[in-house]
Amino acid sequence: VFPWPPPWFDFNPMGIDPMRYSLLKADICRQAFGFMYGTLTFLQRAISHLYKVNGVFNGSNKYPTWPEVLEFLRSLNIKYGREAEYLASLKSRISALVDALGPAAHYRVGLDLRDTHRTCSVFELPLDAAPEIRRYYILSVIQWLVTYRSLLPKAELELLPHVLVVLD
Repeated sequence: VFPWPPPWFDFNPMGIDPMRYSLLKADICRQAFGFMYGTLTFLQRAISHLYKVNGVFNGSNKYPTWPEVLEFLRSLNIKYGREAEYLASLKSRISALVDALGPAAHYRVGLDLRDTHRTCSVFELPLDAAPEIRRYYILSVIQWLVTYRSLLPKAELELLPHVLVVLD
């Protein structure tokens, strides 16, 4: 059982190209929070910047945290126009995500989920979480499993026949 808040880290690219993973993670946020594409650009920029600063593109495992993403976004000085609206929306949503994740928002490396395809796994999700937080969590679990499956040898692919998300 994987309790709430999620016990893994969001920005660990799990063996795929970090740039591709940062795009996937930003797209999950777009789907969960209803971001417009202008907002998505700021999030991709933040993740890429933190990957670069932390050396992730060069093999480091010092993955950024959601509070670091929020700190980077707050450091951007855009005060007028559509970009300012996109940025304000993004900061508000990421702040809500950091609050909802609690201590898990600060994880650089969490539990290793690579064995979830070998056993029955349950991912708990509280019903009192905001709908966009629930969508983010569900999409993140599914994205993680699909990404991980893409890295498995063909012989192991049959070990994860399906995924069931249950709300308790």
